[in-house]
Amino acid sequence: MSKIKIIFLVAALNFFCGQNILFSQQERIKLALVAEKYNINPLQPIKLLIKISNVSKDTQMVFSPTMNSGSLILNIMYDNVKLGAFDEKFIHTGKIALLPEQKIRYPYDIREQFPYLTKSGKYSVTAVYKIDENTSVNSNTISFYLEAIPENEVNAQEDFFNVLQIQGSSRGVIYLGNKFVKQYPESIFRRPTIRLLATALRDSKQYDEGIKLLVEELNELNYYEGEKDGLYSDLAWCYYKKGNIKTGIEYLKKIEANTYIKNDLILRWTNELRKEKN
Repeated sequence: MSKIKIIFLVAALNFFCGQNILFSQQERIKLALVAEKYNINPLQPIKLLIKISNVSKDTQMVFSPTMNSGSLILNIMYDNVKLGAFDEKFIHTGKIALLPEQKIRYPYDIREQFPYLTKSGKYSVTAVYKIDENTSVNSNTISFYLEAIPENEVNAQEDFFNVLQIQGSSRGVIYLGNKFVKQYPESIFRRPTIRLLATALRDSKQYDEGIKLLVEELNELNYYEGEKDGLYSDLAWCYYKKGNIKTGIEYLKKIEANTYIKNDLILRWTNELRKEKN
């Protein structure tokens, strides 16, 4: 999963942030969600920063959200109705030591877990973090308002959902994705469609076509640097699957976010490259 450096890249203002922060029974650990801008256009990054803090005077051992299965759950609501929860799951398990007043930070783009958030209205997000077998803490509430989809995007939205719904069929995504890109070159749904299309091309072993598509997209002038992380990740996997591990590693290193997953992939792919040379 791509984790991007926290800079909210969206249009401005109007927000509500709940003040009730719940602590563990021992009041050792605090969990907070942090964001900057809350009025968001459809399909722009919806980014928040998860901050886990040791508020006690002693060193605390906690499960690492990037290392322990099921340790972090994001809950998202729409007009007080729960849309779903995202449970962070990883292969590795382990604990980390948090010194007094030490914080660990993990950035999330909510679109990564909930790509279907396009309906206009008020949303909110909370998080639950597991400390040990019997204790967990809840975050504050981050609310944001998703603006209505422009009238000229209604047909594009419907066609985008058609692409989204057949992700299990690479052939179908390639057909509908190419059709979408040609029909709606200026649509706000174009970028996510490009990534779905690139993934389908990769899964169909059409690596050169996927690489060409992603490189052309990277050259778009209106991409913020942080937004390119997903494209860099897609390119890295295309090159890796193609057998060009060295170039795959180069694209992994371009990813701005410094995450466990990224660093673990670089290490594993570098080891594979060494074995190839020996």
